[in-house]
Amino acid sequence: MTEQHKTRTVYVIVLTVVVLWNMAIVAAPWSWAQGHPVVASGLYFMFSPVCHQRADRSFFAFGHHLAVCNRCTGIYLGALAGLLLIPLLSFALKGETGGLLRVRIQNRALLLLALALMAADVGGELIGIRNSTPMSRFLTGAFCGIVAPFYLLPAIFEIFIRVSRESKPTVATDASGIGIL
Repeated sequence: MTEQHKTRTVYVIVLTVVVLWNMAIVAAPWSWAQGHPVVASGLYFMFSPVCHQRADRSFFAFGHHLAVCNRCTGIYLGALAGLLLIPLLSFALKGETGGLLRVRIQNRALLLLALALMAADVGGELIGIRNSTPMSRFLTGAFCGIVAPFYLLPAIFEIFIRVSRESKPTVATDASGIGIL
């Protein structure tokens, strides 16, 4: 398997996980509205370690709040958008699919800007300078979510490629010269 094939495989796996994660966010209130409280409770519980899930800070769908707050919704939808942008930008910048998924942002300034805006939104409210709004929470989260895959995906690729190189079985021979694993 070539390195390019490996990165595409990893990309599809990561994209699939992120799509399913985003679907689960909406599936919680949908399950509740459809009369499946056990499924809905399980989904809300699944997200509870990563989000406060306050209803007053969450968007609503199907008459119930989403499984995560406005900011987390922005982060996760933004991450999906960022993941979908990577191959498009790769094609636009390189003009071919040969460089697919190799878009790297070397400068961390964009990531730091996204994090700073989100921190300012959170911090401004904590110290009483301003009240954050549902839209400011969503947009600052979305900005972070969009830029994060450009930094995280290359690291995931590198880890996967290193692990796959190190885990290749070696063939040894016994005394008769027959190859054994």
